[in-house]
Amino acid sequence: MAASTAQLDHDVAAAGSGLSLLIGHKGTRLSGGQLQRVALARALAPRTELLIADDVSSALDARTEVELWEALRRRGVTVVGCSSKRSALARADCVVVLEDGRVAWPEGRAGAHAVRLPLRWRGRAIGELVVDRDTPFTDDDRQLLDAIANQAAVALEHGRMALRGVLAQEIHHRVKNNLQTVASLLRLQARAEGVDPQKALGDSVNRILAIAAVHEELTEHREDVVDLAELVDRLRATLVQGLVSGKEVTAELAPVELAGQRATALALVFSELLSNALEHGGERIAITLQAVEGEIALAVADDGLGMGDGPDGTGMSIVRALVRDELGGTLSLSNDSGLRAEVRFDAER
Repeated sequence: MAASTAQLDHDVAAAGSGLSLLIGHKGTRLSGGQLQRVALARALAPRTELLIADDVSSALDARTEVELWEALRRRGVTVVGCSSKRSALARADCVVVLEDGRVAWPEGRAGAHAVRLPLRWRGRAIGELVVDRDTPFTDDDRQLLDAIANQAAVALEHGRMALRGVLAQEIHHRVKNNLQTVASLLRLQARAEGVDPQKALGDSVNRILAIAAVHEELTEHREDVVDLAELVDRLRATLVQGLVSGKEVTAELAPVELAGQRATALALVFSELLSNALEHGGERIAITLQAVEGEIALAVADDGLGMGDGPDGTGMSIVRALVRDELGGTLSLSNDSGLRAEVRFDAER
């Protein structure tokens, strides 16, 4: 069974509903490793004999990775893939090294003589130096290669440590800012009077999911900017699935990018506007996202009764504050065959 080969048996059993489990839009309810294994199971389902994969085990822990490769070999699947993980390369029958789109090793044919030296850092292997040529290696050659392997290991590990430090600082900064945002939203919700506790909790969950969606976008693409069309579509699917059914929700989303911190603010704004339309608006809801003369415009419109004259609720207060303080933009509300809420702000602020 494809799910067993992809090491999903434990996850399926823990889910309760088995293979009928709803995993959300683009697998929002799954971890990175689960997403990778679900994609692999789908690829293996048609009794695949040849699998072309990109780092198929990159998000897996060491034990699951070993079990996956052993299961693929037992199944008789030929895997052609790319990976930078030594554990994956060690299980390959043939390894080809690419550099700038060209084969760097082996080039043409392997030499008659080869030396393979592990790159070690503090007692553990972090890579391998492979050298081959047609003439034998002398003792002096081997000593020189040993020295090169030692220096390469030091340089490789120092580079990784520097990168991990930079990434850790960036992650801590984002997490701190977003936790502060969550705390502020919860305080604002707590001050509201006459609010149903269950609804207040649901609203808070949706706001946290909006922040999580931004983090997921940044992690998937490994960049500092977010594809707003993809983010908005992901949030749309999550909210529609969680709040209501039977309403017609359409989206016209242009490709627009925005820096991570501002994308978090926009995700919260969109979550509030769409939640309001789903709960209180008409049967048809239209979402548009576009870039117009250096500005980004996001609109949510429905064909309901429109907005009353009463004071802003907690959600609308949050929207106004985020648009003003975080996006530096404007919010316009118009009652024209329903309610249309549009946010506009400078894309390059």
